Amino acid sequence: MKTIKIILLVTLCFQLQQASAQTSYDITGNWVVDADKTFDSMGVQQKTKYNNMPQEKQQHIYELFENRTFRFYGDSLVQVRFQTDSVQKINGTYYYNSANRKLSINVKGTITQYNVEWLAQNKLKLVFLTASPQGLLNSLYLVLNN
Repeated sequence: MKTIKIILLVTLCFQLQQASAQTSYDITGNWVVDADKTFDSMGVQQKTKYNNMPQEKQQHIYELFENRTFRFYGDSLVQVRFQTDSVQKINGTYYYNSANRKLSINVKGTITQYNVEWLAQNKLKLVFLTASPQGLLNSLYLVLNN
């Protein structure tokens, strides 16, 4: 009897693990970059490079990400918004493969690829598979803001 209970418990745990591993979140919506968390996650080399930049350049780069949003539409269109002196909008397309959690964003023929790590239903981490802007960031932390 004890053996049967153990087998049932192990089977139940295995099924729960599989169900949670198969959870697929929807990437559509308006995602805001968490600039603090993104910049805190810089590697040692990138952090050194960033800290050695003039203060104005550091501030400019930080502000580009602080105000950056990714709007993923259901029809595979994406709009990236950020603010310099005025609001800039870049339109493109995206493909998200939820099975292997890969995201590709195509803007005017330039494709940026990411691994998507879901931190919660409304938070995710995009890990660059292609070179990041300025070679500073390894990943972007995003929060859903619909």
